Amino acid sequence: MLTQDSLASFLKGIDHCSLPRTFRDAVQVVQTFDINFLWIDALCILQDSREDWLTESASMADVYANSFLNISATVAVDSQSGLFQTPRRQVPEDVIDILTSWTGDLAAGQYVCYGMELFKSEVDRSPLCQRAWVVQEREMAPHVLHFTKNHLIWECSCSAAIDALPVGLNSQVNSKRDQARLYDMPSLNQSAGFSPYQYWASLVRQYAAGQLTHSSDKLAAISALAQSIMRLLRSKGCEDTYLAGLWKSDLVIGLLWCTTNIGPSASAEGVRVSSEASLPSWSWASIYDAQIWYPNQENVDEVAQTNPSVTIIEARTFPLASEFGTVSGGILRLKGTLCKISVPRDDSLKHWIINGSAPLKRYEIRVMWDLRYDVRGPIDDPVFMSIRRNVSGMLQGRVEGILLSRTHKHEGQYTRVGRLDLRFGEDYKFAVDDGKIWSSMNMPVEYYEQNHGDSEYTIFII
Repeated sequence: MLTQDSLASFLKGIDHCSLPRTFRDAVQVVQTFDINFLWIDALCILQDSREDWLTESASMADVYANSFLNISATVAVDSQSGLFQTPRRQVPEDVIDILTSWTGDLAAGQYVCYGMELFKSEVDRSPLCQRAWVVQEREMAPHVLHFTKNHLIWECSCSAAIDALPVGLNSQVNSKRDQARLYDMPSLNQSAGFSPYQYWASLVRQYAAGQLTHSSDKLAAISALAQSIMRLLRSKGCEDTYLAGLWKSDLVIGLLWCTTNIGPSASAEGVRVSSEASLPSWSWASIYDAQIWYPNQENVDEVAQTNPSVTIIEARTFPLASEFGTVSGGILRLKGTLCKISVPRDDSLKHWIINGSAPLKRYEIRVMWDLRYDVRGPIDDPVFMSIRRNVSGMLQGRVEGILLSRTHKHEGQYTRVGRLDLRFGEDYKFAVDDGKIWSSMNMPVEYYEQNHGDSEYTIFII
């Protein structure tokens, strides 16, 4: 690998035989295609220089988007595994040629049959595609060539094909086939009903499901996608500010993320990311080893009916290098309704629901903690801040907000600890008062920066 000690010798030349097997195989592939340049992160970024890593990781959007081909060692578990795992079978077991003689509307002849799970089993569930870094590679690169256990598979925005069926796979086999990607911005802009923010939410969900070796890479490994979303917004005449995985213009919805299926392993289940300082708790990026979910974000009609119930006074982060990369904290100052809530004595469950009912008056309160109880411990005196209201037909609706815990360091300073949704019937006030889950009485002075009356306060979250 490239280090400050090996840089001088690498500039003179690299002994092909000294490279790991996967790198040697990649050289063979580019030579076969008569390609003159090959980019490998371990050979192009100083592996022992944090400064060089921060600089180069910020330019990954250009590296991927301007590449001719992304070579994906899809089945490899490390750099010694190689691209060519096993000899190619002459007749793959999962792709079968059949000759039919039936009669009817479907013409008789030769057909190729393959399993509907072929692409998922060979690519999506492969060791490489479980890594969070790979999401932006597949999204940004114009063409991807997967070297899998049993096949050579081609992937781009308009086609997916395998060596046994080069004419292409049905779009139902690869759900991404008919989707325009970030490198193809004109197609995205022409998509009916396309929203860059909703698209970003779907990317975050894919990305957060992946694994990172270093939790401090949480923002760096998605920085190329963030840069591309910014370019996409600007191509539509929109200016925005990127805030550690969220967008300032979409912050009301962006704050309403929640975690699900925390942790693939018992040893690292949903913990706060550790980096040079700390990522802001109001960003999903502050949670390591947990999947992220945006309830209702993909429902265009529901998002359109959103009524913000909070005012964003200040929102900023402190980038270490690029605005799209790692940050050392951030501040979010909000003005809105702040209420104390009463948590059930046994709050060890990740989610809990309280149902209330009365004649013609129904409500449901759902709490979703950011971390599991055995990781976060008990939360003393949590408070709730309403973020948005959504009212649908039949006098039914929902209030969504975030759960906060005081830091006890400064007046009105909090960290985020969860999300709370209130679904109500015809009388919102009745649901709140009858449920007795929160109290709208005046807050003690240490709970806020400024008191505006009617349960409205200014606070800040770190």
